Order: sequence, then C-alpha cells, then structure tokens
Amino acid sequence: MDYVITKPELPTINGYIEVIDDSGNHVYQATQETEEKLKLQSDLAQAQLQLQQADDTAIELYEIQANQDSINAQQDDSIIAIYEKIGG
Repeated sequence: MDYVITKPELPTINGYIEVIDDSGNHVYQATQETEEKLKLQSDLAQAQLQLQQADDTAIELYEIQANQDSINAQQDDSIIAIYEKIGG
C-alpha cells in the first residue's frame, strides 16, 4: 500500500527515497538506478570470487603436475639404475 509522505522523517541519502511501509514506518527504498548498481556490484563480487577459485584450482593443478613430474623423474632414474645393474 502506498502512503503519501507529508513530512519526511529520514535524512536524505543519495540513491534512496523515503517511503512508508505497510506498518506505517518510514523506510529507505533504493531507486531503480541504485538497485541496478547494487546488482552490478553483486555480480562483480561473484565474478571475482569465481576468478579467485579458478586461479586457486589452476595453481593446485600446476603443483600436482610438478609433483608428478618429480615422481616420474625419480621412477625413470630407478628404472635406469636397475637396467644398468642387470647389464643393460
């Protein structure tokens, strides 16, 4: 239900208007422009979080691969040593 504000009770805040809610309380309501900005900020924060998670995953995969390369090199050295011992 819309109530007409005859006497504002809240201090002015850029991007918000004063409205009266269903309980008769004066409250702030974001303007459409502010709602859009808040949505963009939320979307940006979500994208940054996803990017950080992707970076973390890439680093983890790199470290796993580097560890596997080290294991493979050790196995190669062991195979060569065994081959040399048996007269290869």
